[in-house]
Amino acid sequence: MDHQDHTVILLRKKTIQSNAKPIKSIPNIDLHAIKIENEQENFKIATIPKNMSNQIAQTRNVQKITQKEMAQKLGIQLNVYVTLENGKAQWNGPTKQMVNKIQNVLKVKFVH
Repeated sequence: MDHQDHTVILLRKKTIQSNAKPIKSIPNIDLHAIKIENEQENFKIATIPKNMSNQIAQTRNVQKITQKEMAQKLGIQLNVYVTLENGKAQWNGPTKQMVNKIQNVLKVKFVH
């Protein structure tokens, strides 16, 4: 085993002198109080009225149009249309515009 080097090498950790400022502690925040406060607020997101989504589905069925055909006529993806018919779509500006398009395509007026 003449080819091995058995020299001992001593590794030491460098000591670094730092001019960095000490980290200040942050005042304790009462996370429990924040959690309680958030639980008391109402975080419900408004969805399309259920009776309107039912009217859309019934009218489409009466006119013998599939969900896929309806989505194509509106120029939207099928899953977006299905979400609207299931009553899970958010009731916001774009959804209201889509309902207006549906009324024009089906030639009806929905009541909510």
